[in-house]
Amino acid sequence: MIPLLLIQFGYKLIWLIMVGYPLWSANHSAPFSELTRANLIGIILDLILIPWPYVIKNFVLKNAL
Repeated sequence: MIPLLLIQFGYKLIWLIMVGYPLWSANHSAPFSELTRANLIGIILDLILIPWPYVIKNFVLKNAL
């Protein structure tokens, strides 16, 4: 379940960087405003719901050693 949440978080973050931000900075975000808002809410929820201490302990530090 954790890897799925991380993939979802990464997808939404990449979408916002590659699609949402250029549209927002060019002031053309009106058609995509609902989708952009949904992705922003999803990223915030992912940041809250992902158990980051567990992810760091079991995915980051375990593979580094």
